[in-house]
Order: sequence, then C-alpha cells, then structure tokens
Amino acid sequence: MADVLIYGAGAIGSFMGYILGEISEKDDGRIENVALLGREDHMKAIREHGLQIDSIDLAEGKKTLKFRHCFVSLEDLLNCDFHPEIVVVCVKTHSLPAACRELKQSGLLEKKLKGARFILLMNGMGNKEVFMQLDLPEFQVLEGSTSMGV
Repeated sequence: MADVLIYGAGAIGSFMGYILGEISEKDDGRIENVALLGREDHMKAIREHGLQIDSIDLAEGKKTLKFRHCFVSLEDLLNCDFHPEIVVVCVKTHSLPAACRELKQSGLLEKKLKGARFILLMNGMGNKEVFMQLDLPEFQVLEGSTSMGV
C-alpha cells in the first residue's frame, strides 16, 4: 500500500483514515502507511487513545486504530520520515483556500510532496479549480465528493 496522508483529519478525514488504516493495519494494531494531519486536540487524543470508531456495522461494536503518525502541522510532516505518495484532502470547502496557501508556503510541494497525487474528498464541487491554483500538473489532482454523515 502507498503511504497516504489524510490532510484535514476531522470527522470525514478521520473516517477515511480508519477505512484506509484497516487495510494497512499491522499485527501489533499500529498503522504504518496512513498518517493523519488535523487539529491539535484531536491528534493528541488519537495519539494517546487511538482512533476509536463505534459503528453498528462492526461485529465487535467498537474498533480502535493506532497511527504511527499524527501531525498537527505541515512543519511536523516536513520534519519526519513519512513521505506520502497520496494526499487525501478532507478539509471543509471554505477552508480550502487557506489549506492551499499553507501547502504553498510550506515548501512541501517542491520537496516531500513533489510528485504526490492529491485526492480532494470533501462536500461540494468546484474544489479542484481552487486547488489547481497551486500550479500542479492536472494528472496529480483528482476530485471526489462526499455526502456521508460521520
């Protein structure tokens, strides 16, 4: 499995991390190939207690996944050994311009994220047009949409 960064690990992003994490879960219960980037308090809780998913679809009722990497900033990503090949962007649509500025200012697009594929997965449409202001080749940016409630 490719190394994947969930950029915007709130409700939707954390659930996407859970889905992808299930695929890459190791015997010790730790996720190696999926990293989360989100708000400090949420990432702290996941670091300490794991990502806890409670679903009626789970036979055991509750599932907890432990991620090796939980970032609170792009600087954290820059200073670690994780090199994502895929970045799933799950920020809120109104936060996308700020996320684009943050990505551009971080220098990661020329370094660690150079060549990475970006998947925009958020509510609403027109997000790709906003994201393309980063001057990435079009083949590196895919757009999806979600309407799931988490």
